[in-house]
Amino acid sequence: MRRALVTGGTRGIGFEVCKLLLEMGYCVTALYSKDEKSAKEAQARLKDVSFIRADVAVEEDVKRVFEEIPSLDLLVNNAGVELYKLVQDTSFSEWRRVMEVNAGGTFLCAKYAVAKMLDAGGAIVNISSVWGQTGGSMESVYSASKGAVIAFTKALAKELAPMNITVNCVAPGAIETDMMQRFSDGEKRELCEEIPLGRLGSPQEVARAVLFLAENRYVTGGGSFRKRRLVYVSPKTKITIAFQTLLLQFSKVEFIFLRSTHSRTIDFSQKYLIIVAWTKQNSVKSSVKILRV
Repeated sequence: MRRALVTGGTRGIGFEVCKLLLEMGYCVTALYSKDEKSAKEAQARLKDVSFIRADVAVEEDVKRVFEEIPSLDLLVNNAGVELYKLVQDTSFSEWRRVMEVNAGGTFLCAKYAVAKMLDAGGAIVNISSVWGQTGGSMESVYSASKGAVIAFTKALAKELAPMNITVNCVAPGAIETDMMQRFSDGEKRELCEEIPLGRLGSPQEVARAVLFLAENRYVTGGGSFRKRRLVYVSPKTKITIAFQTLLLQFSKVEFIFLRSTHSRTIDFSQKYLIIVAWTKQNSVKSSVKILRV
């Protein structure tokens, strides 16, 4: 039987990952830091999962956990903490705690997992965030920690590939978890208006992405989640904001016009002036001029 370890496994994404892996026949161990109530509730719902209390930011805790596990095929680094503050109001101790859990915990668990995977190979899936790619206002510390997870994933994938260990990363956007509770219903509606699908993601959808990366033995290094970006252009798109995003963040972009088969890939390693105009206010038909400068 394949064995998996999921950190932060009592709620939200971690809980759904545990549930799905259990359904797929894995023997699952889940870690939690201090929320005994959530752990008991999760244990009642997932009776076949072994829940262990451990702080992933404390090396002694992590080392103890891996000493108790006889073997390991999959590690899911999901444990994380958030911080929603202006940088000038953030203390250095808060910075340390976020970095120690989100980035440090990912490092420590990966470090000890490798020894368990050397003989037969395995998979490591790290949970980052879209803010680790783009940065989030009032979440500079959280964004930095998740950006570190992405960089660590890319580097570790190269290091462990010769050992038949894949390392990948899922960088979810807005997901309906406890982290969204600080937002009002109105704020959530505004957020959904900026999402092409018009809704928040679900923990179950993230869990399925984790499962894909866990079981696909030819995907490592995070795939193409940063090399290429799909930008959906509709009559409501604020093109000036899109330009800023494209020029700052991406080297290659594919424009897909909604309800249309027309698409065009643009390589931003060259300098282009892009002019997008819509023929009618309520029409999806668009005219695109791409001028190399």
